[in-house]
Amino acid sequence: MQRNILIAAVAATLTSLPVLSSAAMLSAAGVDINIFGKLQAELSSIDIEPNPLVPPPGEPDDAQLAIRDNGVQSRIGFDVKKDVGGGLAGIGRLEYTQVLGNGNGPGAREQWVGLKGGWGEFNAGRNQAPMKYIGGAAYDIFVATALQARGSGAAMWAPGTGYGAAGFVNHSIKYRTPKGAPITVHALIMPSDSLNSAGGDSGGPGNGIDVNIGASWGGDLGEIMVGVFQDTANDAQEAVAYDDDETVVRVGGKLNLGAFTLFGQYEDISDALSSGGIDADAAIDRVNACTGGSGFRGGDELYPDGAGQCNTAMNPGGDGEVYFAAVHWKLGKWLLVLQGGKTEADATPANALAGVGALAEREATNGTVGVVYFFDKTTRLYAGYQDVSVEEPDGTEPDRESIVLGMRLDF
Repeated sequence: MQRNILIAAVAATLTSLPVLSSAAMLSAAGVDINIFGKLQAELSSIDIEPNPLVPPPGEPDDAQLAIRDNGVQSRIGFDVKKDVGGGLAGIGRLEYTQVLGNGNGPGAREQWVGLKGGWGEFNAGRNQAPMKYIGGAAYDIFVATALQARGSGAAMWAPGTGYGAAGFVNHSIKYRTPKGAPITVHALIMPSDSLNSAGGDSGGPGNGIDVNIGASWGGDLGEIMVGVFQDTANDAQEAVAYDDDETVVRVGGKLNLGAFTLFGQYEDISDALSSGGIDADAAIDRVNACTGGSGFRGGDELYPDGAGQCNTAMNPGGDGEVYFAAVHWKLGKWLLVLQGGKTEADATPANALAGVGALAEREATNGTVGVVYFFDKTTRLYAGYQDVSVEEPDGTEPDRESIVLGMRLDF
């Protein structure tokens, strides 16, 4: 009898509580916890013409067809919020990545703690950079797939610094304007000499303060955006005479025209320092020198470090430009996509102090066509074809073709 009374009391209490989404919880301490994430897997065939100077292991056609999560889309995260009075709330996030298909993970994504009010929000910890929120990943419907633009000739990758359309910035402080403000501003600084990435590509002794700011304005018709970051040269980079600070400026926008949406983005890179360029040991990677990193992760037997390339590469200490454009055509639950772009890395002179000869210009041209079917707002199927034509400074042309069929579930 007592057991039945207890069950009835608990049931009555639960039914009297506000209705929460299946992904939201309320802890005993009065802290709101929201669970979110994405799950994605792809059946992909990725064909990269071998570089005769750096041949991959195995035969060229081995292990090309596989189930991967090439762009590491899959993740799970926890958003935490606690009202503390006076219109303020303590906020925090713990987010982890997982590669479906080969079992890699978990790995750290955003992890921070902060304070939120009517003036916006501040946090400190490990953040995504404004270059990811402003244009970048937001404009690419195929971001974090084998059809993505970043690292594929059409948008900066930059996981080493975290300032591109991928990666994260460690040891950072970030501010964002309140949601609903006429202009959205993200401002991030890395105010320490701590290493932001392995190998000393960003941060490190003598680094100073790195800054990344992005802003966007728009409405029903579309938006315009601008972003800029500066990565200060550290002591190791200055020691090999690449002592100018790397700067990237991004401008772009989108235009809504009924069933059609147009996207455009331009990035100007000066004095490239970051991942794949000059590391703490003053080594120069002449083949994959990059303001970015490998285009895709989730490696297999043929490409243990990931079936990809860095096709937004700059020559070490050099300048360059990256272009991106896309057209979306919405037909009911179907979305037809045509997008692509080009990377132009300028030639660089010889550097006797660093022991590096002159490097020729580098180019990569991306063309992608695809289709997305939305079952609803959280579940989609997608398919597409991507061709990337590459001209390396060493004279090789390791072009890449990708054919992809994938599924993604957001929660």
